[in-house]
Amino acid sequence: MRLWLFYFGLAACVLGYIFVGLGIVLFPISIFCLMYAGVYNIGFWIMIVGNILGFSMSLFLVVEKIATMLV
Repeated sequence: MRLWLFYFGLAACVLGYIFVGLGIVLFPISIFCLMYAGVYNIGFWIMIVGNILGFSMSLFLVVEKIATMLV
């Protein structure tokens, strides 16, 4: 069990929500760290759902920003 990877994944997820533009990079890194950490409790599943939602939000906001620049 690599608990430090779990906490690194948690930090990457939080930073992904703070810096939405970087969420496209930070959320997949966070998911990788969480999967590799080997911690499979309720916190793990909450973080995975949060990462998927955050990645979707980041992708939507970046595409919306690009679309408004083009129009």
